[in-house]
Amino acid sequence: MTTKYCNSSNKGLWGAVSRRTRDYLREFIGGSEVKTALEKLQHLTNAELLAAVAHNNAIARALQPKIDSVANTVGRVAGQAVLRGLREWLQPPNAQPLNSAKKRRLDSCGWFFDDDKWESWMAQRNGVYWIYGNAGAGKSVLCSSIIEKLKQDSAFPLVYFYFDFSDNAKQDCRSLAASLVFQLAACSEACQGYLQRQQTTTSPTYDELLVMLSNLMKLAGHVFIVIDALDECPEQERDRGSARFLEHLCELDSNEKDFHLLVTSRPEADIWVLMSSVTHILSLNDARQHQEDVSAFIASRLDRDEHHWAPDVKDKIRKALITRSNGMFLWVDLQLLRLRDCISSADVEGTLDELPSDLNDTYTRILQRSNPSQASVERRRRVFQCIASAKRPLFLSQVIEIYCMNFNSRTPLVPIQDCERFILEKCPGLLNIVDWTDWNDAQHRIVQFIHFSAKEYLTSTDHLESTTAPAHRYSFDDYSANLTLAKICLSALQVDIDTPPLSLRAYADCYWAKHVSSRNEDDLGDLLDAFLQIDSPSFARWSGPGSEHGQDTAFHHSVRLNLCHHAERIMAQILSDPSAPNQSLLTIPDRYGRSALHVAASLRHVEMCHLLLSHGALVNSTDRDGDTPVHNAASEGHSDIVRVLLEHPAADGADPTARSRVRKENGKTPLHYAASEGHADVCRLLLSHGALVDDSDECGATPVHEAAREGHSDVVRMLLEHPAADGADPTARCRARNEDGQTPLHDAASWAHVDVCRLLLSHGALVDDTDKDGNTPVHDAAARGYLYVARLLLEHPAADGADPTVRCRARNEDGQTPLHKAASRGLADVCRLLLSHGALVDDSDECGATPVHEAAREGHSDVVRMLLEHPAADGADPTARCRARNKRGLSPLHEAARWGHADVCRLLFSHGALVDDTDGDGDTPVHIAASERCSNIVRILLEHPATDGADSTARCRARNMDGQTPLHKAAYMGSADVCRLLLSHGALVDDTDEYGDTPVHRAEQGKEPGIVRILLEHRAKDTPQVLPRTRRLRENLRERAEVWPKGPWGAILEDFASQLEDPADESD
Repeated sequence: MTTKYCNSSNKGLWGAVSRRTRDYLREFIGGSEVKTALEKLQHLTNAELLAAVAHNNAIARALQPKIDSVANTVGRVAGQAVLRGLREWLQPPNAQPLNSAKKRRLDSCGWFFDDDKWESWMAQRNGVYWIYGNAGAGKSVLCSSIIEKLKQDSAFPLVYFYFDFSDNAKQDCRSLAASLVFQLAACSEACQGYLQRQQTTTSPTYDELLVMLSNLMKLAGHVFIVIDALDECPEQERDRGSARFLEHLCELDSNEKDFHLLVTSRPEADIWVLMSSVTHILSLNDARQHQEDVSAFIASRLDRDEHHWAPDVKDKIRKALITRSNGMFLWVDLQLLRLRDCISSADVEGTLDELPSDLNDTYTRILQRSNPSQASVERRRRVFQCIASAKRPLFLSQVIEIYCMNFNSRTPLVPIQDCERFILEKCPGLLNIVDWTDWNDAQHRIVQFIHFSAKEYLTSTDHLESTTAPAHRYSFDDYSANLTLAKICLSALQVDIDTPPLSLRAYADCYWAKHVSSRNEDDLGDLLDAFLQIDSPSFARWSGPGSEHGQDTAFHHSVRLNLCHHAERIMAQILSDPSAPNQSLLTIPDRYGRSALHVAASLRHVEMCHLLLSHGALVNSTDRDGDTPVHNAASEGHSDIVRVLLEHPAADGADPTARSRVRKENGKTPLHYAASEGHADVCRLLLSHGALVDDSDECGATPVHEAAREGHSDVVRMLLEHPAADGADPTARCRARNEDGQTPLHDAASWAHVDVCRLLLSHGALVDDTDKDGNTPVHDAAARGYLYVARLLLEHPAADGADPTVRCRARNEDGQTPLHKAASRGLADVCRLLLSHGALVDDSDECGATPVHEAAREGHSDVVRMLLEHPAADGADPTARCRARNKRGLSPLHEAARWGHADVCRLLFSHGALVDDTDGDGDTPVHIAASERCSNIVRILLEHPATDGADSTARCRARNMDGQTPLHKAAYMGSADVCRLLLSHGALVDDTDEYGDTPVHRAEQGKEPGIVRILLEHRAKDTPQVLPRTRRLRENLRERAEVWPKGPWGAILEDFASQLEDPADESD
């Protein structure tokens, strides 16, 4: 009736209203029964509701693509933000090589993938493949082909790293680990989530990265790792890191790892020792197919238009190069460049007769053909030095400025039109220009050596020592190369230049401090004094507004770089000025609130510390966090610095013992820091100078807590055995409690330090001590899955001779036993251990939950099975375990159904769980699963045979304490799949709850128009039923009347409501 007279022929709002009013009155005055009126109203209301639902669905369908697009964009942006944060934290270099395009050749390396070794390596779990060859043999080309091949199968994560002699960011093993960790984080949400949980305010160390890499590999599953040019990692760095990297991968549990590692390098002696015993090895020097690749490369190059020789000449060249190449693509490439300049066949024959024997001989001839003038040689050598020592690749403009720079003249540079041609002409043969992507993904053209062997050639000691060697004029060592670039940087930073080298200044602003050190400070002389000086305008510009060094003075930088001579000159200059007291220079804080002595102590600058102390620096001065220099040195493990600071005479004659006991703002002493970091020598030194083992910080932790938490057993032993200052029993140290009530044994057990636990127990620690939450060390070990720690604690004899069985039954403040903790986390081995030591499966916590509840809630089917099948202590029927109820009346089946654990549901059924059990609110597992939108669980529950053979249809009509059926729950939560499933099993659309609401009402309240449509469509299939006259219907009509408080609509709807008065209501 509400939609009647709404067509276009009946114009006018009030006309329609009056007609409807007459119809309403006719129904009542004419004697029609209220039932007939309600039937018509119900029919029209359904029609109107269906029309509204259709309209809403049409709008939703139109908006859905836009919503999906926005959601995808938001998700992509959020993911990029997370990865950007992880990148800033890990600081990995760009995974791509500088000249990636040149590391790929079409139709090459196909033979490698047809080789049996490749197939064997691909199939072998945890296989390691080492490919070695001479310099320039095309190892990086092969490596890039391998990476491209592996990328074709996206089913497995692939991570890779190119060591690169021309990029300082890719010359150490920390960069390798950081890059692999970051790439794995981008492979999956699980890996990314793990890494986010590990993220801290400081970048991780190499050892921390190795641990992260191991855990990420476990999460990622089958992982391929490719590492190119291991030999381009400096030998000293290889000694420190590469062996640890490989050992760390191989030490992983074979059941938890599945990786394939491939490494390429030259056969250096240390690499040979490291890699000679791996599962797969290939020498490119001996591979026949590799020689065929070289031959094909020569043929393809000779076919280019730039070589205009006759076929017989090309054939002669090909044979000569193949014979002499020794498998080196680079050697071939350089000879072809030389042959390109030949204009006759006689020239070709002459060049072939004089082919150099190897790469070094080739480099010598390149330099001999270069401009021999002294000025050109010096400029060329300077470019080589700077490229070799630069901390990041140099841009074209920077190399040009280096080449043209004249230290003795301020003449502006002549503009150069073609920068690339200029560089390749002035420094022919040994340099290459490639693309490089910086941290901001900006592209640059940079200059590098053509190969690592070219840099090695120039820095060879043979050329330095032999004055007659052709390369002697160009040779240099690392020190002279770094000194040259340091001078250039300091020159570029000067502000008194009319036309400064702006491109070089940009490099110098970022990297000058990395080229200046105590080793070369005297050689830098006036350049260093002019820049790094109090009141220096050049330094003021560099550290001015917008700089991250804004609060640092030139003196701070002198101390940080350990420039003792320079710092002494600055202090002497200040002393000569009466208006500038020397003490303020020593105490003025840097940007981190630290004094000069703090900086020197942190960086282990022993001579600088002596210098500062001799000029009045205070040992007891504190930074903004309350740390003294002793704290800083102790934290870093600098025992020599700690000794200097502790033994320096106090300015006021005070007892220097106080220095080792001084507390910072959080109450920690230097001994806390040294113990936490495991610096045994520093701890011993501090103790010998009066540090107290039993001092506690603001959180109540002693140094023993700190050392135990980090697993430093040697430090723990030292602290426990150190005589107490007051002669007290040192046993108390291993029983000391922090503010959370935890003992050192709690800390050691929580972090799986078995040796520390054993040591503490031998010194009197108590296994049964509880923290403020009632947890024992056994709780902590069980909760984290530390099997060996839990076994040690359970089997340790009780101090009072009591039955140790009680340890695995101990309850914390929540009433949970260690078995609850282990079951909740799915730690099957720990659960088995606890059960074997007397843990009770049927123990319930303060909420009435048993370990079966905990395991079922988290979906640990293996643990659930173990607990259900464990013999009952009293011989009772174990079936009762899967029917046990907590204080809310929930059974394990309720818990499994709520969280969608299908396997656990089936397992519980097989052990006697009841589908129709109700909780304290009257909800069955079907109710729970329906409210959680778990359609697969609902199907399992509905289709499980009833124990009494009853019709399972009753399950989807079961009512809880509020009279609601599972369909009410699913409708309110908007689960279309569950609604359809319940309806197909006999759920009733018109069932009303205690409040008179049908599932349609609940869907409307949940703002789920799609569910309303599903329910109404299903209802329309049956004969429409008249809703009973209920208080709820009357209230709904009155609510609608309130929408129109004025005019006829409000009166009409109120009139309908008054006709529905039920005498039974008066008794309510």
